[in-house]
Amino acid sequence: MAVMAGPTYDRMAPFYERLTNAYSLGCIPRARQEQLTRILPGMRVLYVGIGPGSDALAAAERGASVAGVDLSTKMVEIASRRFAAAGQVADLQAVDLFAYEPDDPYDAVVANFLLDCFDDGARPRVIERMWGFLRQGGTMLITDTGKPHGSFPARACWRIYHGVAFTTTWIQGITPWLPIMDLANDLVNAGFRVDDHLFHRPTRRGPVLFESVVGVKP
Repeated sequence: MAVMAGPTYDRMAPFYERLTNAYSLGCIPRARQEQLTRILPGMRVLYVGIGPGSDALAAAERGASVAGVDLSTKMVEIASRRFAAAGQVADLQAVDLFAYEPDDPYDAVVANFLLDCFDDGARPRVIERMWGFLRQGGTMLITDTGKPHGSFPARACWRIYHGVAFTTTWIQGITPWLPIMDLANDLVNAGFRVDDHLFHRPTRRGPVLFESVVGVKP
């Protein structure tokens, strides 16, 4: 089952980015900054679940040709205004990813905090769909909550930390109940070669709270 909560994200759109950056204790901005090092001038990049679009705009300012889709009309409106204010051009659409049909394949597809909106049965279909957006040799960039890692206290911290947030989004029908995702394995099962797997902590010795995976389509 996929959780499609466009109207809820419409309500969250004006403060979504500030909220998630604060909630992540700085992990999300750092993860997105790292992703940008893999986006080169001239690349065609698709952001699936573009949200307010700050990372997509940064990619465009690096010289990438950017497109973005999101189920939330308000998110796309905010992203569009950001691009216009910065003098950048992008193809941004409020559309379900299963209805989106690009004219040409992309060099990279970015999906940040998208997969946690889908349960175990639907996530493989979502990854397969994004596989279809990529050219051969293209790069899949994912950042999400992943799964617990490390010692028992570290894993317990992950569950408590994300449990609080996911309780709220589960009640609103935005996400499944505390999804635990083996992101690297999910990409391998879809046919990707995993080139990198990064772990994001709020402090150098703190627990892993988020993960980034880089996959390449053979």
